[in-house]
Amino acid sequence: MSVVRDVKTRWNSTYDMCSRALRVKSFIDEWLNIEIANKHGARATGQRIDGSADIDFRDLRRLRLDGTEWEHLFKLTKMLQKFKEATNFLSQQQGPQIQHIWHMYNRLFDFMDDMTKELDDSVDEDSGEQHDDNEWPTIVLNAANKGREKLSKYYSKTDASRGYLFNCATVLDPTQKLSVYEVRLSQLFITHKY
Repeated sequence: MSVVRDVKTRWNSTYDMCSRALRVKSFIDEWLNIEIANKHGARATGQRIDGSADIDFRDLRRLRLDGTEWEHLFKLTKMLQKFKEATNFLSQQQGPQIQHIWHMYNRLFDFMDDMTKELDDSVDEDSGEQHDDNEWPTIVLNAANKGREKLSKYYSKTDASRGYLFNCATVLDPTQKLSVYEVRLSQLFITHKY
């Protein structure tokens, strides 16, 4: 099984990398334990392993994830999975997908809002420190907020004259018709009514 790396220009590669790491977690931990022991033993005896002394056992120790870090990685991967699913849905369909764009954005925004609320609840507003019962780090909340900003930037491109095209495609899709608008209008009505 090859290593999956994060690639800046492929936005789902972070999910792929984290997902693979979680699947082979036990092998990663075992490999690091063996390498740390080998490097530590070689350092004690003054030997070189594989002809290289560049990597010290202390460097390898910093790569090892503890239980909390693995849990953070799991939660982060669950978050990124929603974006991977959205990309796959829009990429794998045969035929036009424009009618699904607003629905997909709405689902991603709802997910981001729920996740941000969960992260917000886990951070003490006064001190900015995390509650003991929730291990979400503050940095993930900041990343989630940045992600929502980026999503909003792309969503704004469905407005104005382009919005007519998205409206027409959505209404003309027999599986959607006005359903997307009915849900959003009912939410808007409830929000403004109360």
